[in-house]
Amino acid sequence: MIDSSTLLKDLAKEYAYGSIIVTNINKFRRLSSDNHMKYLTTKGALIFPIRGKGVVHFGSNTFLAERGKMIHGCPGEQLEFEVLGDEPFYHINLYYDCANNFLFDIELEDGEKIIELLENVLSLKQEGTLKSNYQAEELLDEIFESIFSDCLHSSIKTNQQLIKEVVSYIHCHYKENITLQTLADYSGKKSDQLSYLFYKYMKIRPINYLIKYRLEQAIKLLREEDYTVQEVAALVGYSDPLYFSRIFKKHVGYSPSQVKIN
Repeated sequence: MIDSSTLLKDLAKEYAYGSIIVTNINKFRRLSSDNHMKYLTTKGALIFPIRGKGVVHFGSNTFLAERGKMIHGCPGEQLEFEVLGDEPFYHINLYYDCANNFLFDIELEDGEKIIELLENVLSLKQEGTLKSNYQAEELLDEIFESIFSDCLHSSIKTNQQLIKEVVSYIHCHYKENITLQTLADYSGKKSDQLSYLFYKYMKIRPINYLIKYRLEQAIKLLREEDYTVQEVAALVGYSDPLYFSRIFKKHVGYSPSQVKIN
């Protein structure tokens, strides 16, 4: 049987090459009455026990689940959670599309820090804005870098990290005249390559992301500050207030002046 440290290194390589993209994060509360419930896994998962104790069964492989550990599961396995004792067992799962068959557990060196970051990711995801989702992605990167700290070389810059730098650039420069070519030049990629990579990781094209981010900022200004629609248009990067109003209504569903009224 391959030892956990070797499998962790193999998983770190997948992360470095951009193959680990989190598709969902959930927190679970399990009771002893839930024992013996089984289902077939369809994705890769990183399981982080938070409170209580349990046993995680992947087919014939059994892992003791305690706070400070991480358990990695893969698709195509019969999964069963067994709660130990009368207290509920809590855990947070990170899911991703997975092609490997790794089953292992490890003790996390920074377990408490990682659990705190996971709780923060859950809170940010509940907010549901572009900014909070981006902040959650940054924390996820921090989580993975902590897990793989002994396996990754600092010189490696993944495509995923590159796209996050482009997103950060948009957040800092959205008031300016940004085009796809502007972002491509910043990233060092061709415009079609950047558009493909951006959509792969963010599920939205870069210019559409820019528009949505500008409109999020515009809504905040319209609601919280004493600005006119024309002033807000200029503040979020639109020199033509009529064009701003048209694009606002197209994406938001109502005009910016209605935000001021409400």
